[in-house]
Amino acid sequence: MDNRSYSQTYNSNIIIGNYIILPRALVLPNNTLLVSQVGPDNNTWSLKAIDVPKYTDRDKGYFNTNINTTFPKINDNLIFSDIKNILINFYDPVKLSDGKLSIYYQPNGQEKNLRQSTTCTSTTAKCTLENDDKRVTVTVLDSVLSKSGGNYFIQVDNNFVKDRVHEEPLLGIKENIWKFKIKDGKTPYPIISSISGLLRLNVEGTEIYQSKSNERNEFFNALLDELAEKVILIPRERLRKESKEQIDHDSNLLLISITIDETKNHDEKDANTAMLDLKNMMINLDQTFIGQGDHTKYLDYTYGFNPKRKLL
Repeated sequence: MDNRSYSQTYNSNIIIGNYIILPRALVLPNNTLLVSQVGPDNNTWSLKAIDVPKYTDRDKGYFNTNINTTFPKINDNLIFSDIKNILINFYDPVKLSDGKLSIYYQPNGQEKNLRQSTTCTSTTAKCTLENDDKRVTVTVLDSVLSKSGGNYFIQVDNNFVKDRVHEEPLLGIKENIWKFKIKDGKTPYPIISSISGLLRLNVEGTEIYQSKSNERNEFFNALLDELAEKVILIPRERLRKESKEQIDHDSNLLLISITIDETKNHDEKDANTAMLDLKNMMINLDQTFIGQGDHTKYLDYTYGFNPKRKLL
């Protein structure tokens, strides 16, 4: 990168000698150093970008010199059944901390879709330290990855782990760096008839519903939008609300009847698989989109999705 100057009038930066102390770090992920200098008239400042020589070969493409290898590797192309765990091998021993490791699905040209977000210090997380605490293993939850294939990336927060000796938080991995692809398994889904069942809102969700006397349809439509597009990953038209909602007399919470419609397309997720994905995501709501969505967070995970019995 060539050295370039950018001039701009400044208002309230801290000045020491001929240099301005900017509020953000000046070393970029591509090893470029930004240096700011006050102009001769003291009314402008210039920002120069300088390539800094690389003094270590420990960075393996993650823009993080603490990480040696991972599984999947960057740009791996794997089949669905290959990935049961996510592995990060560090150069030095680490301790688990409270940052998150997040797995995103990103269809071509579309926005990212959170599939799993795990904090290893959580009581529900399945994480282990191995190899003298240099390897972190995170279990991939059921229904997070799709056998139909797709593009994914893993983002790791700063402070996901700490240095074991000094207990200093370590840098993570930014989005769209640790990317991998799941191959289409070419395994056709069976044709399964539609499945209807009940969901239950939690206390907060029930209270919000009761307060929205004129906006209840909008609330339910937004909930189904999130379930179809962010959780189950099926076309929105295959998910619909059935009949009038009712109160569960055992809990005084609201019950919602929904139907997952069948599809005649063998390449599209069948109703039974969609139901299982919904159940799995609800069980693990603290690590999936269910617990973070604007409307799915109001679902009662202890109730889950209860299919209705079909009359013979």
